[in-house]
Amino acid sequence: MSDILSILFGLCLYFLLFLPTSYAICWWAGPFDFRRRSAFFRLCVAQGFSFAVTPYLLFLAYRWAMPWLIVLLAAAGLALMTKTLGRARWRHLKPALILLLVATGLALAAVTDWTIGTRTYLSVTAWDYAKHVAVTHALGADRVPPLNPSFAPGRAIPLFYYYFWFLTSSEVEIISRGWVSARHAVTAGVIYNALSLLAAMVVSAWILFPGPRRRNRSRVYMALGLLMVSGLDLIPFLITLVRRLVEGKLFVAGWLPGSLGWWNEQVTNWPATALWVPHHTAAFVVLWLLFWDAAMEADAPLRQRWPLVLFRAFALVSMLGMSVWLGLLAGTTFAVWIMQQAFRREWRSVKDWVAAGWVCWREFSCSRLPWTSCAPRGLLPGRWP
Repeated sequence: MSDILSILFGLCLYFLLFLPTSYAICWWAGPFDFRRRSAFFRLCVAQGFSFAVTPYLLFLAYRWAMPWLIVLLAAAGLALMTKTLGRARWRHLKPALILLLVATGLALAAVTDWTIGTRTYLSVTAWDYAKHVAVTHALGADRVPPLNPSFAPGRAIPLFYYYFWFLTSSEVEIISRGWVSARHAVTAGVIYNALSLLAAMVVSAWILFPGPRRRNRSRVYMALGLLMVSGLDLIPFLITLVRRLVEGKLFVAGWLPGSLGWWNEQVTNWPATALWVPHHTAAFVVLWLLFWDAAMEADAPLRQRWPLVLFRAFALVSMLGMSVWLGLLAGTTFAVWIMQQAFRREWRSVKDWVAAGWVCWREFSCSRLPWTSCAPRGLLPGRWP
């Protein structure tokens, strides 16, 4: 029970730190014509973009030894949310809250270790979480980039990539001042990340099926349905289940696949992906929403476009820091997009994306990212510089 309470407390910190920060950044940058959208749509966009710019901001904050900087941004964002959402009508709040609670409960049940009697049943993600927890604690206890907690061939070796997402869980561990451990922070971050994926699906349903606001309830349920879609893996999984049941080996350890895709070569579905590899999932959500924003981009003067260009550049940086694979996919996707826009003579869009790519590349080439270690040590409680 103490584990569940710590995870829920960490989840509350995630919502208090990263949702207001993302809301304020989106209000400033203006993706999806943010300020003119409905309150519910703005919340979904802010939730989906939670890991767009925040990981890079956290990297800079850790580099400057100011992990509390995100708290100031969150406070400003919370004040902005109170001002802009205070008079909104929430007719569709009930289904959204139900969906939020159901998704949180399912994720919590899937990633938490359960003790029944004298036995402890580990989650199927336990092996991967051992690495997640180690990197999260290393970020707070050491420096940016962190030293590799799992490999030291006679000398310390820093991590160079794949750790930007863990900056968020490390921040929760630091801010909690010991109330939330690295393990609980990672678990809370996985749940928050799954909710960001759900929010991205709601935004997608909104874009694909435009219409009056009374259809918001249908869009929420459609998003849940999209995430529940699996493949034909369900058929051999059920056959395996029935065979184990007939043989009387259903509850024998190792006889039942831990996931639908484990009956053969693994092809992971969305729920398993969100719970198993949160850093890749977060990068995909950012890429997915960036692509929708590019497709819906409206004409605007330069003074309104440059914040969006910076937003895109920093989102690409965060993507590369969270997942190299998704970062390379983003580079390929938007390179093709630039060529398509050039073929259609949409030169304003071409210039904007080229500028975003240039800023992103400058952040790497100027050694502002994980290729050099810059921050001082000792960010965890009791070890402040």
